[in-house]
Amino acid sequence: MSDSQTRSAGEAAAKFHNTLAEMALAVARAADEPTVILSGGCFQNRLLLGRTTARLKASGFEVLLAARPAAERRRDRDWTACRIRMRRRLWVRRAARRQYASTEEHHNARRAQGKR
Repeated sequence: MSDSQTRSAGEAAAKFHNTLAEMALAVARAADEPTVILSGGCFQNRLLLGRTTARLKASGFEVLLAARPAAERRRDRDWTACRIRMRRRLWVRRAARRQYASTEEHHNARRAQGKR
């Protein structure tokens, strides 16, 4: 059995990510530029992005990111959608209350509709 077969999946994944981060550092050193821009699908992986960024910064490079990772964009999008739904519900409730002269009329109308 080879060494790679006896390693756990987590150890293999960590070694893979570390190797990619080291390769990015080697390419940055070879390019001899002070600024590195990380972009593309592979840097949507937070672990790879974090390790690569840490190594580059520790070696004195300025690191720029082309966009936020997909997970962050998804979280923000989901939170925004949640806020919009909450505002719509609040607006509907307020509009329904304005229809009636009193809260009692509002409750009676909702009971008649079978909503309470």
